[in-house]
Amino acid sequence: MKIKSMEVINGFQHKHLALSFSDFNVIVGPNGCGKSSIAELLGFALTNTFSWPGNVDTIVTQDEEKGSVELLLEDEGEEILLKTALGVQVES
Repeated sequence: MKIKSMEVINGFQHKHLALSFSDFNVIVGPNGCGKSSIAELLGFALTNTFSWPGNVDTIVTQDEEKGSVELLLEDEGEEILLKTALGVQVES
């Protein structure tokens, strides 16, 4: 299975982040820019568990009620879209 792309809305400090992945990827940047947050959001989307202290409400960008992580996966030529909700879900 391969991760093709990731889209984050209101996850940690990322109001909107879209990433495309290839066979080899490196995430670089200065301290505090959100590199570890990307890894944590990826892990949460795949396993629904946290490696950091906190809960689903603390993963959402400050002053926002909810967010999401979408992963586009590829497995044996088939694409799978995995959507994970973050934070308080508001009933419509």
